[in-house]
Amino acid sequence: YVSSDNGQVVLSISDTKAESIDIDVTGDSKSDDDSEGNLVVSPASLGDFVVSHDGQGVVNSAEPVDITARDIYQNTKTDYTGQITVSTTGETGEITWALVTGSGTFTDGGAGTDTATYTFSSSDNGVVTLSITDDSADTVNIAVSGDGKSDEDAEGNLTFTSSYIVIDNLDSGFSVNNEGDWSTSTTGNEYSTNWRRDNSPGTGSWARWTPNISIAGNYEVFAYWSTAGSALASNAPYTVYYAGGSSTVTVNQEINGNQWNSLGIFEFNSGTSGYVQLDDNANDDLCADAIKFVLKGSASAQANAVTTSSVAAGESDVLILDVTVSNNSTDPDTITSITVNNSGAVSDSEISSVKLYYDSNNSGDFNPGVDSQVGTGQFSSGTKSFSGLSIPLPGSGTQRIFVALDISQTVDDADSLDAEIPANGIILSNAPDIEDTALNSSGTRPISLVLDHFIITHDGAATAGVGENITVVAKDNYGNTKTSYTGTISLDTNGTATTISWALVSGSGSFTDGGPSSDTATYTFSSSDNGSATFSITDNKAETLNISVSGDGKTDDDSEGNLVVSPASLDHFTISHDGSASAGVSDNVTVTAKDAYGNTVSNYTGTITLDTNGDANSISWSLVTGFGTFSDGGAGTDTATYTFSTSDNSTATFSITDTKAETLNISVSGDGKTDDDSEGNLVVSPGSLDHFTISHDGSAQAGLAENVVIYAKDSYGNTVDSFTGQIIVDTTGTATTISWVKVSGSGTFSDGGIDSDTCTYTYDSSDQGEVTLGFTDTSVETVNISVAGAGKSDDDSEGNLVVGPGLIDHFSLTHDGFATQNQAENITIKAYDAYSNLKTDYTGTITVDTNGAPESISWALVSGSGSFTDGGAGTDTATYTFDSADNGEVILSITDNTAEIINISVSGDGKTDDDNEGILEVVAAGFHHFKISHDGNAVVGVAETITITARDANDELVTNYVGTMTVDTNGTASTISWSLSSGSGTFTDGGPSSDTATYTFVSADNGEVVLSLTDETQETIDISATGGGKNDDNTEGSLIINPTGIHHFLISHDGQATAGSPESVTVTAKDANNSTVTNYT
Repeated sequence: YVSSDNGQVVLSISDTKAESIDIDVTGDSKSDDDSEGNLVVSPASLGDFVVSHDGQGVVNSAEPVDITARDIYQNTKTDYTGQITVSTTGETGEITWALVTGSGTFTDGGAGTDTATYTFSSSDNGVVTLSITDDSADTVNIAVSGDGKSDEDAEGNLTFTSSYIVIDNLDSGFSVNNEGDWSTSTTGNEYSTNWRRDNSPGTGSWARWTPNISIAGNYEVFAYWSTAGSALASNAPYTVYYAGGSSTVTVNQEINGNQWNSLGIFEFNSGTSGYVQLDDNANDDLCADAIKFVLKGSASAQANAVTTSSVAAGESDVLILDVTVSNNSTDPDTITSITVNNSGAVSDSEISSVKLYYDSNNSGDFNPGVDSQVGTGQFSSGTKSFSGLSIPLPGSGTQRIFVALDISQTVDDADSLDAEIPANGIILSNAPDIEDTALNSSGTRPISLVLDHFIITHDGAATAGVGENITVVAKDNYGNTKTSYTGTISLDTNGTATTISWALVSGSGSFTDGGPSSDTATYTFSSSDNGSATFSITDNKAETLNISVSGDGKTDDDSEGNLVVSPASLDHFTISHDGSASAGVSDNVTVTAKDAYGNTVSNYTGTITLDTNGDANSISWSLVTGFGTFSDGGAGTDTATYTFSTSDNSTATFSITDTKAETLNISVSGDGKTDDDSEGNLVVSPGSLDHFTISHDGSAQAGLAENVVIYAKDSYGNTVDSFTGQIIVDTTGTATTISWVKVSGSGTFSDGGIDSDTCTYTYDSSDQGEVTLGFTDTSVETVNISVAGAGKSDDDSEGNLVVGPGLIDHFSLTHDGFATQNQAENITIKAYDAYSNLKTDYTGTITVDTNGAPESISWALVSGSGSFTDGGAGTDTATYTFDSADNGEVILSITDNTAEIINISVSGDGKTDDDNEGILEVVAAGFHHFKISHDGNAVVGVAETITITARDANDELVTNYVGTMTVDTNGTASTISWSLSSGSGTFTDGGPSSDTATYTFVSADNGEVVLSLTDETQETIDISATGGGKNDDNTEGSLIINPTGIHHFLISHDGQATAGSPESVTVTAKDANNSTVTNYT
């Protein structure tokens, strides 16, 4: 690396092997953290195909052919999913293919072709096994192609041979003992041209078929006889003479003629020693035609050499026997049982496990993690039999068998390992047991203990200046003593080199001490030491030692524990701490009992008192490490006591917690001794920011600034005087009426602006964690102020700030603008401050007055808890004194006996009303105006209902109204006509060129008439009504005359549906009057 790398480098790795790899990095005695996971190297692009078979096949028998897709680097292309075509150089009409193993799609080429196709599946992992069957003896070459690639053609040819011998009565292998008894016949169906017939049963004649066996093994024997039927014997005796015996099989030649009939499976030696004989001791004539010998199995075995290297205790998968089993038959066979004997010097107990493997990947080498393990167990009386096996033995092929041993952890030095498979120790399904002599791989493997480590023993305790015995023993990794060890060791410690010396106590080897400035020594073992020697170590310093031994690249196992050298008596105590603490956070304080030389007094069990010069009310103690008795002084004291336990080794650690920021000096005393005061002071600083506190007096007046003090606090209430972060101050109030200013503080302040109730402040170090801001709110409301900053917030302990109304500024009056002569009209009066806040605390006196006729106006109190006084006859004034319960609001009523327009005023406490209420029109009782109502939409040429009512000044219906009214529009006069829909009075339409009509109300109308208007023009019109000097109030809005036909659609459904289920939705065409347009298309 160089400095400009900034500690990072990018490398690239290229691997031509498809594998899962773990990448390691080491440097400067460090390594990577191995968190990256493995790097999976996938196969590259398709390179070629590999065809594999055993080179031999049997006619009409399926022969397995493995096909592997490989990438350009000869890795198996496990992700290959392409299609291949297989073909041969054989006779196309005699070859067929089949799929043996594979999850893809297979298609045989069919009759007349020697090809097939296969599409790989991802689960094939790039390998498929097909089988080829050839109906004739032939030698073929297999070719594979796919995705523009072909096979490497390294597999060699596949030769199909016949697997049986047929001897007909015309062949040289056929003979009879008496030619005169055996005639030639062609009756029925024979194997070839004719057959021989025994015409004189019971005379001792026989016929014999003698094969020349080239491959010894098991053969299935078949007999063929004619279909002469009842003319033949039903108990024809065929005797098979095989290796080691004979067997007679009686058959019925009256049936099953013209076919091969099995007589059984028998073992034959090579040559002509075996044969089949048909004797004439039968109940009728005999047919001697043909005999067929079909090879079922033949095998042999040989032992291969294995390494003779030594073996250590505890080793596993130690190869001891390597055997090659050969199948001499073209038919596949299966190994079902193997027996292994312990033929070495080791006992059965020194072998923890016997394992049986076979070379499942055909590598030719023993690979425990790859080869298939098919059996495991232990030797019993020197033998282990593996039965129930199913080890494949390919036709005309071989299989490697491996026997491996797991060595016990307890063995005798110089013992040797050996194993053998006895004669007949290999049993197969088809072939006879292999009768070779015992199979034993050459050479034995000696057991030799391997030095793994040393062990050190001592009693764990020593006294300064007194020698302590140390014994060192050489061991293997299972704890066996390596008695033959003669190497050189170095003894060392982690102690003080100038105070330690060594001496030899027992041992016949050569010893050398390292000298006065060294804590080391060397020793060369003698063979008579039997791997063990004892030394003595003397240390003048009280300390805890760890002794180490190294030699021949090995070290001790560090199991002996430390050697504790005890010190002198107590002289003083030492205190240690890191010099700084945070308020409320415990800080460790370690107290150690020391002798005069600075050695820790390991056996101190006295009582000490811990004390400080700090605030006794804020300090507490606790025990962190120590086995003794601890007692905190309790509330109101800064002391604690502790009685040491022997388990403390004279050292105990306490924690002191001070919730107050201050500078402490800690002292310790006990047994007439004190601390040496070398530790320095402990400075307790405020803790980290925990929250903010807000301070105010709880109340404010609208529009007047209120001081708000904000402190940065730790969790114990100490002001964090070093805080320099930024805070945001916010409220729950009305953002547009609140503003902030800085009152005191050296930091940077920013108000949120006119539309915000927030502000920000960045503390300066000189603020010492405190700032005062000014808060002004022109709204009457209760606000909660919050502070947030540096991920913290205020503790919300300050309570709400209640903003009351300001000083009285004006009054407001409200009424509906109309009143009826001689009827009371409500007038609401409210007191407000300058910011239009209702002055809910107003208790002053107001005077109400008008500009109307004083003699006709009177006042009354409607609602209010205060004191009311009407001005009396001849005056239009009244006074009211607000009560606090009024919350600044009172309702009076005014009655005017004169129809007039008046303005009402209010005054009090030097303030007046804002005169925003408008005039109050006092009208005579009775009819005041008309009100027109319709639905706002009509259709050209379709009558639209128009309702007209007579109303008084309060918009109430005048039911006794009688009089004549004229209705008019601003529409096209020539296209508008009126008609009477309901009403008892007199109606007159204005005629074809007029858009007016008249109607005279009668008492039966109860002040209401319904007319209908029809307009032939599409337009928007406004309707007016006049009569009796009054008009309509023009509140009804315009009437839109829409064209005929579709105006909108109406959708209706029930509001609910179920996922996946149909739901009815109805759509209807509507005109402007919401009537269905039945002719809509």
